[in-house]
Amino acid sequence: MSMVKFGSNLKKYRKINCINQLALANRVGLTQGTIANYESGNRMPTVEVLIKIAESLNISVDELLGYKKKCIKKSDSTSFSKEELIDSITNHLLLKEEYKLVKAVQNYYKEKNNILHIFTDIITPAMYKIGELWENGKISVADEHASTEMISRIVDWLAVQEIKGENKDQCAISMSISSEQHTLGIKMVASYLDIIGYRSIYMGNNLPANELIAIIKKEKPKILALSVTLKSHQDSLVNIIKLIREIDSFSNIDILVGGQGIDDVNFSEMDKVHIIKKIEELKKWNRGD
Repeated sequence: MSMVKFGSNLKKYRKINCINQLALANRVGLTQGTIANYESGNRMPTVEVLIKIAESLNISVDELLGYKKKCIKKSDSTSFSKEELIDSITNHLLLKEEYKLVKAVQNYYKEKNNILHIFTDIITPAMYKIGELWENGKISVADEHASTEMISRIVDWLAVQEIKGENKDQCAISMSISSEQHTLGIKMVASYLDIIGYRSIYMGNNLPANELIAIIKKEKPKILALSVTLKSHQDSLVNIIKLIREIDSFSNIDILVGGQGIDDVNFSEMDKVHIIKKIEELKKWNRGD
């Protein structure tokens, strides 16, 4: 789907609905400039925004993207196995078919209504396949990055579906260490912490230590989740944990550490530091198993 084609469709259906760019922007919570950029073919919306625009114009996402109606295939329905869905998602990622990827995940979510299952049993295995293809030289770095970004947007969409409106007394802060670019795992952790009842704050990566200390003082989290993918960032992880433990008021914070870069780190002498390699382990830890 080209940005120019999408922009042309957006403009057409906006005019059919007899509304201007500003009115549409107000409906979906954007600026008029953003709508103008969409229509001129300079930008593409996120999955979440795409759905909002389609709903605002009383059309399907299919129509907005310019896809012709066709018979529903098994890959677009809810009647597929877990293994078939993983293969389907992997193929959509490799072909950069984001719309088909979104439809497959949306349908499966509607059927299962279990975000943890999708994170652990669908998205994670699909990304492992993508990683293996990259490691074996079968796909390029650009292909791997594109796949990661598409899945990241899916994770964001799933998280929005599970946001609860009630007040949450306990806070959890999640972040990746240093300049880590592989943040998908910690994003899923942050989303799951929100689902199980924490006021979850996702800080991204490369947050300076003094800024981390400042937000911990302000938000008073019960949990601090830290992710390390690269072994070269192990020292940074250890130093941050030591810095936090030097502050008496932070002594009750549970520190969760995960990622491929923690395998050689000894956390046994660090108080209230818990190794969480999979989201299922986070679920068990939260239950006290």
